[in-house]
Amino acid sequence: MFDKLKCLFSFNWFYIVLFLVLSIFSFGDEITVGRETIKMIIKDKQDFSQKSQYVNSKNNKFNFIDIDKISSNDDMVIYTGEIEYIFFHPLILDSQNGFDIRKNNNRKLYNLFITTDEFKKCLEKLYENDYMLVDIFDVYKEVYKEGKFKIQRQDLKIPKGKKPFILFVDDLSYNRYMLNSTSSKLVLDESDFKIKSLNVEDGKEVLSDDKEIIPILNKFIEEHEDFSLNNAKGVISLTGSEGVFGYNTGKYARRNEKNVETLRRLSKDIFDAKKVADKLKEDGWKFACHTYDHINFKNVTMDYIKNDIENWFKYVSNIVGTTNIFVYPYDNSINEGDERFKYLNSNGFNIFCSSDKGINRDSFTLKDHVNIHRDLICYETIKSNKKNFYKIFEDVINKDTRKIKKKI
Repeated sequence: MFDKLKCLFSFNWFYIVLFLVLSIFSFGDEITVGRETIKMIIKDKQDFSQKSQYVNSKNNKFNFIDIDKISSNDDMVIYTGEIEYIFFHPLILDSQNGFDIRKNNNRKLYNLFITTDEFKKCLEKLYENDYMLVDIFDVYKEVYKEGKFKIQRQDLKIPKGKKPFILFVDDLSYNRYMLNSTSSKLVLDESDFKIKSLNVEDGKEVLSDDKEIIPILNKFIEEHEDFSLNNAKGVISLTGSEGVFGYNTGKYARRNEKNVETLRRLSKDIFDAKKVADKLKEDGWKFACHTYDHINFKNVTMDYIKNDIENWFKYVSNIVGTTNIFVYPYDNSINEGDERFKYLNSNGFNIFCSSDKGINRDSFTLKDHVNIHRDLICYETIKSNKKNFYKIFEDVINKDTRKIKKKI
């Protein structure tokens, strides 16, 4: 009996043939890769020639990929025009409260911030005008030479007819002056493993995927695949003195670190902030140093800068990792011959960003550093900048759309 069973199970080819027969007559083919189950469902030849369809077994949601929107290599060209570099601040949740100058006692939010609705409309305008989001490291590459990393502009291939832009988000630490006007923090929602913002609605804390730049842009790219080259996202410029992503992670949180409860909260905030950072990197976001204390370089000493950058490496880099991108606060850049600049460059920063006019940003030669000019998309810029690029936002960000209703 045992010999007969041994003989039966030795016929491996029998099981192979059985598997092939079942596969041919099954409705759809199912393949398991790691934790994901992918089903290819063929309805008819015409439908299959247009679209592929897959379902994630975790959330049972279908994601359609339109093959017609994916450019072939024949459609890709080397872009020779100007690349736009733009940046935003965290989004104002409610213009009625966020832009009430009397309530906030200053014009900073009104002039330099935009609302969630304005940001969504800006994305639509960029898309309608054939702009495509690209990764900063598809434009610049690091090369290790002569004992250090240098930087070089490289050819950028994009679909014919598209115009590239690079997006930055500054001050995504949710500092005190933004309190009650913006979201309070970024959170990794473990129910669907997506980054969302924490907001207060009707006195309750809720997670939202349409109130802050990160989740809004992520969703927009999911719905408009041809808006982003290779699923590029943006660059997040971070300070750290008031925390990271809204979490209390900085040195000022450690004043009472001998207290057990303080240490427990600090450890949890660092852990949660790192979860957010890791997910952002996984999604394609990059990070930049915006100094630790959002310092103004106009009148600060070398010692002050050294202390500040050391704090950034200690309290921010330990959460988001290293970066070679440096974004000047207040747009007060310093000359490359300045000893303070040499100090920053020697600490691994070789892409320097500011709003200084007339600086070269497209050098194809290998250099110790490159300077990039950026513009803030806000009411102040749209009102004063005569460049054609910014005219596409004029009917989105203006006085008429920002009128505060008088309370009766």
